[in-house]
Amino acid sequence: MLEKKQAGRTSKRPDVDTLSKLYAEKSARDISIMYGVSEATVRSWILRYRRELYGEAGEKAETAHTAK
Repeated sequence: MLEKKQAGRTSKRPDVDTLSKLYAEKSARDISIMYGVSEATVRSWILRYRRELYGEAGEKAETAHTAK
């Protein structure tokens, strides 16, 4: 779950599977409270994973998701 960055600081970001399961059941606000980070941080995690998985299509999917 926790990964070590090159600078040596531990990241709070969960792996893609964990975040995906959490986001399917909870809101970004709920996840932010669980990890002690802001909602914007959780949304950036989601966007980052979508970009890694789907490329630019992930960014467009996020924009469409939030526009509703």
